[in-house]
Amino acid sequence: MKWIYLLGGLFIILLPTITAKQKLAAWKVQKHGTMVNVVVTTVPFCFYKRGADFRFSYEGAYYSKNAPCSFLDRLHRGDTVQLKTIEGSGVFLLEKENAEAELFAMIAIALLGIFFLYRFFSYSRISPHRVH
Repeated sequence: MKWIYLLGGLFIILLPTITAKQKLAAWKVQKHGTMVNVVVTTVPFCFYKRGADFRFSYEGAYYSKNAPCSFLDRLHRGDTVQLKTIEGSGVFLLEKENAEAELFAMIAIALLGIFFLYRFFSYSRISPHRVH
């Protein structure tokens, strides 16, 4: 049982760690970014509720961004859309996108992993044969 805590804790901590750099960059854009106009180049057919990636160009470079179907249904190729960014970051956010909530969720998941590791090490010190 204790090995489940070790493996689960390491796995749960590893997941947010991998995406931490991206989430922090998105949070910085949300706090300090400015709205810019981008030109839509490709609009996918959206059949998942979570959305799909649309492609756009900004200052001669091409980027992609995941957006919900409700947003994509209104887009056409060549439309101008406002997204929030910090110059040179390559991170773009929709107007109503909340990067802060994703950052807090990532921290909560990491804390759960730390709890699992704590349980593993507390199991290691307590003998199951000890009677109180």
